[in-house]
Amino acid sequence: MDVLFVVATIIALPSTQAQFPIPPAAPPQKRYADDPVCTTPQTVHDCYVTYLEKYGIHSGPYYLPGFARLNAQLQNMPLVNICRDFDELMVCLRLVSYNCISIPVFERFTQWYGRVNEEAVAYVQNHAIFEYACGPGKPLFLAD
Repeated sequence: MDVLFVVATIIALPSTQAQFPIPPAAPPQKRYADDPVCTTPQTVHDCYVTYLEKYGIHSGPYYLPGFARLNAQLQNMPLVNICRDFDELMVCLRLVSYNCISIPVFERFTQWYGRVNEEAVAYVQNHAIFEYACGPGKPLFLAD
């Protein structure tokens, strides 16, 4: 019922009250390979093992440790240092297609904890956040 009320209210608004600037259309950016399957998951694992070692976090040959350990380390570091390490991770991952940084790929390496999806989601979210915070959003984050 609430959704219908909101929709009816929006439709009933006079056109002068509902004018918002509409940004120009931007073409979609292709960030994913044509092949929907990640063919280099081991590279993702190996790059993350090296990245985690910078924080004193050790991994096994077939798994990544629980995300909470990395999160605890990152919370005590300045963004400049985090970005330096993350940029090195991105250099390592440069040959990996974007669809390899995904929940299914990280589930392969976090399956030992019983909370597979939660751990995989945490790793992928962290990657996405720092991809922005250490990339195009870096000036905004450093200004804060």
